[in-house]
Amino acid sequence: MLARMAKARGGFKVTSTPLIMIGQILLVNVRDVVKAMEMVTVHRDDIVAKADECDPTLIKLEGDAKAKP
Repeated sequence: MLARMAKARGGFKVTSTPLIMIGQILLVNVRDVVKAMEMVTVHRDDIVAKADECDPTLIKLEGDAKAKP
């Protein structure tokens, strides 16, 4: 009954944000945190590329890794 009422009034319209899977890297036994952060930033593209190698199926489905801007 409710579905018919909604349909009679044009139905429902919905929107959604893109699906995003969040990943993290873990650094352990870091003596110089600032230097470690710099190194991660410098090698950001390499880290993202390595993440893309983990699951080729995700790449096929346009689920490649993206670094935060």
